[in-house]
Amino acid sequence: MPRGKFRQGIFRPRNKDKFRGKKSPIFRSGWELKFFHWCDLNENIIEWGSEEFFIPYRAPDGRVRRYFPD
Repeated sequence: MPRGKFRQGIFRPRNKDKFRGKKSPIFRSGWELKFFHWCDLNENIIEWGSEEFFIPYRAPDGRVRRYFPD
C-alpha cells in the first residue's frame, strides 16, 4: 500500500456474539483493523466495541459536536 493512503472499511467479526454494537464496526486505519482482529479472535476478550459512546463538546464556532473516542 502506498504511503499516505489510509486503510478504511467495515470489519465483519467472526465472533459476532462478542461484538457490542448495533452495526459492524468501521476501521479507519491499519492499526485499528489489527486491533479489531485481535479482539475478535482473542479467547480472553469476552466482549468488545468500537465508538460505543460519545463526548459532547462545544466547538470554537459555538456549535455542539460529538467526539467518539477510539
